[in-house]
Amino acid sequence: MILNICDNPDILKTVRIINIVITIIKIVVPILLIIKCMLDYASAVKNNDNDALSKTNKIIVKRVIAAILVFMIPTFVSIIAKMTENKSDYSYCIANATNEGIDTSYYNLASKYIEIAYKTKTEGDYKTAIRYIGEIKDKDKKDELLNKLKDLEKYFEIKKMIDKKEEYSKITAEIEKIQNEELKKELYELL
Repeated sequence: MILNICDNPDILKTVRIINIVITIIKIVVPILLIIKCMLDYASAVKNNDNDALSKTNKIIVKRVIAAILVFMIPTFVSIIAKMTENKSDYSYCIANATNEGIDTSYYNLASKYIEIAYKTKTEGDYKTAIRYIGEIKDKDKKDELLNKLKDLEKYFEIKKMIDKKEEYSKITAEIEKIQNEELKKELYELL
């Protein structure tokens, strides 16, 4: 299954930061424009210079046009993206670049790696799942996924006990705590 690039939580975090920066620019540019225009006009009026006043007017018009363009670029990009025939990644990224969207993306990745870890039974995939679970902010979702990994965590502990050749009865007692029958069967076969 090919995942959309915007299903990657790191991409969503980057898009979220870009959105914040764009919003700040949309607020700061007009404020700076107003302040700069006021200072230019104040300077021209203070000097009682009609030429300076007309030059200031021309400069201010150019600045206003530049500020409008800066302000409108994200809007133009959004309109162009929406006009494309199919749903664009851009729109999808923007819509999901929220704390909830990022959390959901981490949840989906963690779920995928839990599934992979149970298939491969490797600690690398297990640790990858744990890493993605650690990024989830929603405590209930995090706890749900950690509970799914309990049997696999126990599996790795028991494998280490078997490698250390610990007491058979102790190992079998630990194996019985595992609820996943496939993992149980494999561990008994290792004994």
